[in-house]
Amino acid sequence: MALTTNEMANFDELSVDKRVEGKYKLHRTLMKLGYIFIPLAIIVLMFAIGGGAFALFIFIPLFYFWAFTKFVIPYTWRYVNISYTYTVKSGKFSMSKVMSGKGTKKIKEEFAPVSISDMTVIAPYNGEYKDAADAADIVNRYETCSFLAHPDNYYFIWNNEKGEKSVCIFQATNSIMTKGVLRGGGDTKMLMLADNLFLWVVSIPLGMLAGFVFHFPAFWIYVCLKADQILKAVWCVFRLRSGKWMKKITVGKVSGQEDRA
Repeated sequence: MALTTNEMANFDELSVDKRVEGKYKLHRTLMKLGYIFIPLAIIVLMFAIGGGAFALFIFIPLFYFWAFTKFVIPYTWRYVNISYTYTVKSGKFSMSKVMSGKGTKKIKEEFAPVSISDMTVIAPYNGEYKDAADAADIVNRYETCSFLAHPDNYYFIWNNEKGEKSVCIFQATNSIMTKGVLRGGGDTKMLMLADNLFLWVVSIPLGMLAGFVFHFPAFWIYVCLKADQILKAVWCVFRLRSGKWMKKITVGKVSGQEDRA
């Protein structure tokens, strides 16, 4: 994917694996049982209709030593091996569902990219904020997090191209929060302060000390240079949960709709 210089400065991507629990866990278990009992049932049926020789000398070797590993597992296991990929590009958030098998991958874009300015609500998926995401008037619901009880889950609400009220529950991290949620919510001054403060006060001095004074190995120098990312991630979590980043970024009415904050 080719990106312009401006897009590269405002681009980030993150993938999270779906947690194995509930119905998803049941589906994985049933898939494994299917791998065992469906071929056995076919073999028993062949013997029952007098095709024992075909089962022993053709079906079993062909299925278990070739078709099973080359086709069956790669093209079926991916439906119970799911992850979600979030992409923030030029102020737009998009999400894809990735189904991966052994050597195969199927990617499905769950909805059209959503501009952060079109999101009417961005909030943590917990406590008093959770009710808006679970409201009855939500038409489309996209659960794209590892699991719903994850402490870093957030959601946004928007109206899709059909005018349907939709909600996407996602799992936030440092880069998604800084380049997406916080910046999109109008918290740009605090982000600029955090970026510069952690870079020039923490990361660069630590890197210089590690390399030129203490002569640490390259690995630890790299860790020191990336220390600002760890601190920013912690700061972003507290900033997001405080709610102080929420600012009114639109004024007046757009296309006959009510004011959105």
